[in-house]
Amino acid sequence: MSIIIWTVLSLLIIAFDQVTKYYVLSLGIHPGTTFSVLINNVLEFKYIRNRGMAWGTFQGGRWIFVAVTIIFIILIVGYIFKKRIKDNLFLCAASFMIGGGIGNLIDRISTGDVIDFIYFKLINFPIFNIADSFVVIGVILMIIYLLINKDADENARKS
Repeated sequence: MSIIIWTVLSLLIIAFDQVTKYYVLSLGIHPGTTFSVLINNVLEFKYIRNRGMAWGTFQGGRWIFVAVTIIFIILIVGYIFKKRIKDNLFLCAASFMIGGGIGNLIDRISTGDVIDFIYFKLINFPIFNIADSFVVIGVILMIIYLLINKDADENARKS
C-alpha cells in the first residue's frame, strides 16, 4: 500500500481519538466521574485528566512529553523515507504509533494534559484513551515486525 494510505490511517486515528475526547468533554462532567458502565465491574468509562505519562507517571512533564513525541515522530517518518520502507506491517505499526502519539500531543499542547476515559475495572487497569490504545498496538506490531525481520536476517546470513 502507498504511504498515502498509511498517512490517511494516521489521520483517521487522530480524528477518532479527538472525537471521543471531545465527546467526553461535551458531557460537562468533572474529572473522576464515571459516566458509563459498559459491563458491570468489568469495563467503565471514567473521565480523568492525566498530566503525566503512561499510568500517570512523571506528572508535570508536559513540555518534555511534547518534545519527545515530536522527536519520535520526526525520527520514525525520517526513517521511513530514508530507508524507503515498503513493508506493510512496519508502516501499519508506524501509522498507529504516529496517529496515537499525535492524538495525545494535541491534548498536551492545547490543555497541558491528556483526557483518559477507558477503565478496565475488573483488573483495575490504569485509565487510558483511544490514542494510548493505538500506540500500544503499534508498539506490539513493531515488535512483531522486528522479530520477523530478525529471523529473516539471520536466515539470510546463514545461507
